[in-house]
Amino acid sequence: MWRAGLAAASALMGLVAGAWAEPFVVGWGMNANGQAFPTPVEALSGATAIATGHHHSLAVVDSCTYAWGRNDEGQCDVPSAGRTNVAAVAAGEQFSVARRTDGTLVSWGQFGPNNPVSGRLTGDYTNDVAQVAAGQAHVLVLKNDGRVLAAGVNSYAPECTVPTNDLSDVVQVAAGAYFSFALQRDGTIVTWGSAGEDIGGVLEVPATLQGHARKIAAGHYHALAITDSGDIVQWGSVVDHDIPDGARTGATDIAGGYDFSLARTSDGKVYIWGNGLDVAQLSPMPASLAAGVSQVAAGYGHALALGAGLAPYWLEDAIPAEAYVARAYAATVTATGMPAVTYHKSGNWPSWLKLDARTGALSGTPTQTAKRAEFAVVASNVYGAVASATLAIEVSDTPLDPPAFITTTVPDGEVGLPYRVAIVASNAAGYYLSRADQYALPAGLALAEDGTLSGTPAAEDATVFYVMASNATDMVEQQFSIRITSASAAPEILTGSPLPAARLDEPYSVQFETDRVATFAQTGGTLPAGLDLEPATGILSGAPTAPGAYTFTIQAANAAGTTTAEFALDVNAWPAIETDTLPAGRIGAAYSGTLAATGWPVPVFALASGSLPGGLSLGADGVISGTPTAAGTFSFAVTASNLLGYATRDYSIAVDAVQAPQFTAMTFIASNKTLKLEWTTPVTTNTYLYWSTNISAATPAWKSLGRKKSGVAIAQTNSTPIYYRLRIP
Repeated sequence: MWRAGLAAASALMGLVAGAWAEPFVVGWGMNANGQAFPTPVEALSGATAIATGHHHSLAVVDSCTYAWGRNDEGQCDVPSAGRTNVAAVAAGEQFSVARRTDGTLVSWGQFGPNNPVSGRLTGDYTNDVAQVAAGQAHVLVLKNDGRVLAAGVNSYAPECTVPTNDLSDVVQVAAGAYFSFALQRDGTIVTWGSAGEDIGGVLEVPATLQGHARKIAAGHYHALAITDSGDIVQWGSVVDHDIPDGARTGATDIAGGYDFSLARTSDGKVYIWGNGLDVAQLSPMPASLAAGVSQVAAGYGHALALGAGLAPYWLEDAIPAEAYVARAYAATVTATGMPAVTYHKSGNWPSWLKLDARTGALSGTPTQTAKRAEFAVVASNVYGAVASATLAIEVSDTPLDPPAFITTTVPDGEVGLPYRVAIVASNAAGYYLSRADQYALPAGLALAEDGTLSGTPAAEDATVFYVMASNATDMVEQQFSIRITSASAAPEILTGSPLPAARLDEPYSVQFETDRVATFAQTGGTLPAGLDLEPATGILSGAPTAPGAYTFTIQAANAAGTTTAEFALDVNAWPAIETDTLPAGRIGAAYSGTLAATGWPVPVFALASGSLPGGLSLGADGVISGTPTAAGTFSFAVTASNLLGYATRDYSIAVDAVQAPQFTAMTFIASNKTLKLEWTTPVTTNTYLYWSTNISAATPAWKSLGRKKSGVAIAQTNSTPIYYRLRIP
């Protein structure tokens, strides 16, 4: 089978992604040579034409011919000219032909042993073609000028002797095993062929049909025609074939096989009739052909149709057979269909293995070794269910992974400047130079077994070298390139400031770049704790342990001089709210509570949900302040956010219904030098009066005058300002 156009893998990915287009090629019937199914993935959807030979099939998708089935005479070896701009195809017993959009004809295969069809279809047969039909071992060509040409094996002379004088205004040709016939525009049919093979009188067109035929088709020994009323007429070796009633109204397409016939009606239904349908597995027809069919074709004992639906069709049903303890296993089986398929377990499924019913993904992590288990996946849709090939998995102890290089490049060096870099590969037990006879290290450098490349370069060089990392499981090779130069000027630092921000406790790495080889040092400022500068490479790396904004100076040096540059680096941290509870408040009394949060940049507070007590507000700095106006317990949530994200925490504030006492009047009585104080209070007793001459101190010294009532007169004997304060328990 030749797979043209897109590669099979690309076609499969298109189908998996749902990028198919109706119609779908559906085959059924005899299948000893794979001529009926499965349809090649590339030809499965979007076909514009189909044809069937004795034991092979053809389809045209995106103007490219695909062929599958028996290929004993090259009938499935599509030539390059048959892979582009193809409009229609036809197939005989051991050959195939394609009509291209420019009217040229392409052929391949054999009319018979040592009788290639391409050797007979030359010249006038291959250009200006309107239609082509294929019999068992001969071809009919209808030209655009109305002429009919025929070619085939020598023993087929009667079938290929066109009665030119009897033909006019031909609109269609058809070819059976040993006969040919043509439909003329006036609805009449002209037949010719081997009289010795006139089985059932196939060369004798029913008189009632003449003048009323609108479409013709040929079986092996029988013929079919659709009349101008949409009925079907058959003749030849089909005297015992009963045409289904449904096919006799609105027939639009017909096809004939060895001993059976097909018809498609205008409502997209397909009908089949003939002998031995069950033996040839032609009946019942696939459920997906119940409606929406656009074309039919009949071979020797198989049939094709273009339908709107597709039964489950496996594209990939192989999985890795090895799984390992404590290691995640993943595989995918893939089937297509229309409607889309769902996947189901079948057989002795391992308990640890899951199946995604929508995608066909298999996943899980085995916890212990297990012997080989065999099972299957069933793909199903409304048109049926199809099991995959037998799948098997055996669970073994987890092997050591092969080495994998983490270091893939090394820095360049400078003559006379100490050089040191660690080459690292995961799971590596040791390192050594490979291909050392062809690719040597620069003079002065050596590779240690632990992967350290070090030394002092002795001369300028530019070369590549290979390092092999190995363990008990495997060995892996990595190529490196290195350049050794002599210093001619002080290095220029190319990296700009600020540096990319780091995150608290997360791995960080940045490399200071220079225009030439240099060593690096921090000469001023402060590096974030947890970060270290590698002098040989200029890589600043680690995991910072303290957030904040940092500035520092980096120096780059070589034998010719030094340069410095200032850098800024922020270590950002996620917000975290630290305050556990907030103090209670009291109606009418000034309130202040502070929320504290860590993080960098400094988090900004906001109300996330709920409500603060009336009279209170939350500032961006986390301070809740104001004077409560209503009593009760108020629950709310706050967020502290910065550019990394936010933290949320729930709080409540209880506001006491008892209001604080309030001064309402202060009256100085000059006659006795007293100050009359009046106030309101929610209680009738236990109002205490305090005084102080200095409230600017951090902790004012308030002196008690004891329990008093509103209207009390206090003697004023001191010229210093006196401040008064009320308190209730």
